[in-house]
Amino acid sequence: MANPRFRIAIIGGGIAGLTLAVALGKLATDIEIHIYESAAVFTEVGAGISMSARIWETIEALGLADDMRPYAHNFDLPINFRKADQPEPITLSTTAIRTFITFHRSDFQTALCKNLPPSVHSHFSKRLVAFMETDSGEIELRFKDGTIATCDVAVGCDGIHSAVRMAMYEALAKQLEATGRSEEAAKALFHAKPVWTGTLVYRSLVSKEALASRHPGHEALTDNILYFGKNQHGISYPVGAGENAKLNVAGMVTKPHLEGVDYNGPWVAPSTKDAALREFSHFAQEFKDILECMDNVMLWAMHTIQGLPTYVDGRVAIMGDAAHAMTPYQGAGGGQAIEDAYILATILSQPTVTRETLPIALQVFDNIRRPFTQDVQWRSHESGLIYQLNTSELVNVTAEDSSAGAINTETIERMAKMQNELADWADTTSLVPDVERARKLVEERIRSSA
Repeated sequence: MANPRFRIAIIGGGIAGLTLAVALGKLATDIEIHIYESAAVFTEVGAGISMSARIWETIEALGLADDMRPYAHNFDLPINFRKADQPEPITLSTTAIRTFITFHRSDFQTALCKNLPPSVHSHFSKRLVAFMETDSGEIELRFKDGTIATCDVAVGCDGIHSAVRMAMYEALAKQLEATGRSEEAAKALFHAKPVWTGTLVYRSLVSKEALASRHPGHEALTDNILYFGKNQHGISYPVGAGENAKLNVAGMVTKPHLEGVDYNGPWVAPSTKDAALREFSHFAQEFKDILECMDNVMLWAMHTIQGLPTYVDGRVAIMGDAAHAMTPYQGAGGGQAIEDAYILATILSQPTVTRETLPIALQVFDNIRRPFTQDVQWRSHESGLIYQLNTSELVNVTAEDSSAGAINTETIERMAKMQNELADWADTTSLVPDVERARKLVEERIRSSA
């Protein structure tokens, strides 16, 4: 590209990074885009990704809807709540009726790759190890293979293990230490490190045919079900379309006293359906029937990134899981990465954003997105407490008590209604006001700085 307004390096080619590249390609033609991906090809880890009506609105705004629809499973069906940590489950009258569109992650990524601008430069097997700002104001990127690249702005889309986030916060901590602010430096480093939630998740895609054969007429074949239990819960919902349609199944097991403790072991590792069945042996048979159909089971140690004081530093920003990896209890993690990408692309596409004004533009991104994403993180955490019957009024109820019926139906119904209120934002709000606010704010701040 001849005489680009500036050059952007996107570190990481997952959902966040690819969406940012696509959005920039749609909104600006004078920005040189480079994606640096650590793998040999663009890959996605995980099974399903879900979108609310709010996120689908963004997909439509980016002109991606037509390419996404063939891979989508659409539903505006109730999410049925069921207390299942007992032989005879209790079906609650409270349900959540929401717009959810689900995809297999690899299908979603395929659609994004199809829409990458032809001018984008994709670089594979590039694992970032360090970056620094040069005297000229450029960002110098150093990779594990010994190569070096430069850019005017770098965006870390490199997930929960983000090298960009750690380098950013290590530099911030050094600055704080140099000015005698040791306590703030330690706090910054603490927040930059992933935190184990105390939860292990058994994940698998389940064949509908296998479940129908084992349990003809099982409700999970047609309905979306969330199975409550003390310190444990499960969920089943469809992903994919047509002959590729399957059930995305997850069984979460939490030891609350281990939250914040270092997890000793691989964060993602192969497991078995037998291991999952042992954990959920006291659950209702209908949930165990789903687990019996699991194949290629993976065990995930659920980690999050909590309470970062900033998502930007000068000409460097982080977004998606690199900035706000969250629990999955509102199905919002992937959607928030998509929103990050759209807002950041909107800001960077403004003609007044130049090499010189990039730090101002990134601060606008931080001001708009950090409070919102951290509120969604909080909501998801609270939803997890509800799903696992660990709210303040139930924290002293043991798993044995719960299985024996110590928690009455009225209390559980109230918990389900609380969850509905926590998740209402996904269908009742829109990103559009924040897009307009971003445009206005970046113009105001750049004008006032002149």
